[in-house]
Amino acid sequence: MFLELLQLSVRKNYFGEIRQLPISVLQAIQTELAHISYHLGQILFLGKQIKDKDWNILSIPKNGSKEFNQMSSNKK
Repeated sequence: MFLELLQLSVRKNYFGEIRQLPISVLQAIQTELAHISYHLGQILFLGKQIKDKDWNILSIPKNGSKEFNQMSSNKK
């Protein structure tokens, strides 16, 4: 249903309003994604503060690229 409404609104070049400012559907989606990303950052920041040393990073740690690349090349 969401996709049908999106397609209909894009075909008709529908513009809505956010805070009394005209905005297209695609701009509204982009705004919402940015808003959600901002809150996700806040949640991760709080989680890191709460867990402190128990926080497990899911990406390559700082200054750990060389070690990661070596491990990756050994797996091949």
